[in-house]
Amino acid sequence: MSKMEVIKEFENKLLERKEVTVRLDSTSSTPSRNDVKEQIAKKFKVKADQIIVQNINSRYGNYSTEAQVYIYKSKDAIAKITSEHIQKRNESVAAETPAEEAPVEEKKEEATE
Repeated sequence: MSKMEVIKEFENKLLERKEVTVRLDSTSSTPSRNDVKEQIAKKFKVKADQIIVQNINSRYGNYSTEAQVYIYKSKDAIAKITSEHIQKRNESVAAETPAEEAPVEEKKEEATE
């Protein structure tokens, strides 16, 4: 996990969301959207499905990353305001992968003469 610092926080009542800019310091690569969502959810005590990570910016040669995040009051507000491609981009990786299915065994047809 990386260290997170809130740079800017703005309550946008018209769009039913809180707009937050955070700086993440880590010793590894740029954090994924899911990592950022988890940290924001923990910090602001909200569900991860109410969070949209708008963008993540990293600078070359620096382990500091800035992310712009929107925390919505409800999933309905996300559906009304946010574009579909942004919603798809922010879907959880776990939600995209189907549950493990039992391997399908191919039936070998026996040659009948």
